[in-house]
Amino acid sequence: MEKRKYTYKEMIKHMKSKGIKFELMNEQDAIKYLRKENYYFKLTAYRKNFPKVDGKYIDLDFAYLKQVYDLDTQLRYSLLEMSLNLEHAIKTRIIDLITENKMEDGYSIVRDFREYDNIGYSQSINYLDKNKYSKLMSEKHHNNPAIWVLLETMSFGALCYFLNFLYKRTQYTQLKETKYLLKYCKNIRNLAAHNNCLLLNFFNNSERILAVSRRVKEINTKHFKIDKDLLFDRKVHDLICLFYLCDQYDSPNSTININGDLINELRLMDSISSNNDIIREVLDVFKILIEIH
Repeated sequence: MEKRKYTYKEMIKHMKSKGIKFELMNEQDAIKYLRKENYYFKLTAYRKNFPKVDGKYIDLDFAYLKQVYDLDTQLRYSLLEMSLNLEHAIKTRIIDLITENKMEDGYSIVRDFREYDNIGYSQSINYLDKNKYSKLMSEKHHNNPAIWVLLETMSFGALCYFLNFLYKRTQYTQLKETKYLLKYCKNIRNLAAHNNCLLLNFFNNSERILAVSRRVKEINTKHFKIDKDLLFDRKVHDLICLFYLCDQYDSPNSTININGDLINELRLMDSISSNNDIIREVLDVFKILIEIH
């Protein structure tokens, strides 16, 4: 069933009917915020982090939704930066391994990858050909790309495929763990890159995984010590993989950027989390990850 489009005043009225208050931010400022800085569907999604009684939210002010969104934004920016830096560190490591391997010439490995996984190979070459800023590179390298060219155009997803191939080909010890964990890091990277909500559906059955691998359990026990029951939450599980891999590659650029804005947003959330079990538990997870990292 299609829902009717609301005017801004109707949005306010609907939120009030669900128990959302406008005490910390008045209705006029809320409308201005929805018109200029955010949109109703995205912002109100965060209401799911708050408890309901008889169909109405308890102690939920419009300003709290904005606070959750602001923290979400800072976390997504930091996680995306981490993911991009990790991707670069892994590609650098791959090139180093190939450079030091006297049996590799930089070209045969690409041809073998094309035979092993034509989809992953074609995805990278097609991106090279279609990228408006890579025309000269495409003309020069399309027919016989070297590994350093292919990696330059390889997406995060294709990199996951390539690591499976490379480990099977070389049995490099470090790549065994990387190829396994990176596919989970990709989930966080894609969420952040596509500007999707991060602080949503934590500890919800819809995002609960059926099993946690022994390796992820070991990583958590040794490095993070997050409540083992929380590992079954998909986002917590994937975040552990991302933070751990960044630590393992130990690149100065792969660490999370703990800027003043992020610290400030975390502090502001303390007032909300004191009466909200879900938000408090999520904040505790991030504080552990950031502190250890």
